[in-house]
Amino acid sequence: MTGKKNNLLEEPISGIAEIKKYIPQREPMIFVDALIFLSEKTAISTFTIFEDSIFIENDKLSEIAFIENTAQTAALYLGVSAILNSDIKEAREGYIASVDKMEVFENAKIGEKLTTELEVLYETGGMLLIKTEIKVEGKIVCNITMKTMLKS
Repeated sequence: MTGKKNNLLEEPISGIAEIKKYIPQREPMIFVDALIFLSEKTAISTFTIFEDSIFIENDKLSEIAFIENTAQTAALYLGVSAILNSDIKEAREGYIASVDKMEVFENAKIGEKLTTELEVLYETGGMLLIKTEIKVEGKIVCNITMKTMLKS
């Protein structure tokens, strides 16, 4: 989905302490552990699924976690972009406005790493229309199109 040209990050943002600077979620609801790529309209995050992660059913990540991972990747995109542009000093709270489309091809398992590639289709006034491809080892496991909104 995304090319790796024009990465605005000098190095990946990783670790829960660093991630929490850019998103409003807190443990146990954090479903991103690194932002590895950021450009004007794209972002790539990762999330390693641990046994103690919430939304685990029968040793697999439930579908609701894909939605939360997508929303948090969007929050990272907005938060890091705004801070890099000196618009804000801390993450703003937002919410999922709608999930317009979701296709789950396979549920990810404990120990696997999700790589979420986000593309911004439309952005205005704190609202994002985004689509994501969520992959495990290069294989697409889920596609989501959703709208997110920042609280004013």
